[in-house]
Amino acid sequence: MCYVAPLLRLLAACVLALAALALVQAVRDERRECAAARDEHTLVVAWKLGTPAVERFRSCLDGAHQLLAPGALVALATPAGPMEAAFFRRLWAAYLVPDLNWLDDAEAHTYTHYEVACGEHLAGPRFTLLRELPDGALYWIGPR
Repeated sequence: MCYVAPLLRLLAACVLALAALALVQAVRDERRECAAARDEHTLVVAWKLGTPAVERFRSCLDGAHQLLAPGALVALATPAGPMEAAFFRRLWAAYLVPDLNWLDDAEAHTYTHYEVACGEHLAGPRFTLLRELPDGALYWIGPR
């Protein structure tokens, strides 16, 4: 009878240790899965400097920056996404290339004749391809 209490404590300690080991393994597995997740599925609001998604976006914007005059009004077209992705990409564009003034794709035709499409290509009679960019293109909007 006097051995029951220490045995119960030992059993409880073993169960607690096993639960802690299972938790550590679950955290390791989750970290491994997150690291292996494809970059294309990263939400724009979770972008960080130096990540592949930001560097691809930067290379597209830099290609346009070399072709346009500082202070130019430029529309930005990007693929649709959740959580106001186009808005956040425009903020990133303004951060990465502050020499250009970035407009929303919807208001572009009113203010500018240039549109940068990153991650997609535009088609239609109102767009004329000016130059292919890394992961995108620079377009002229309207008749030429």
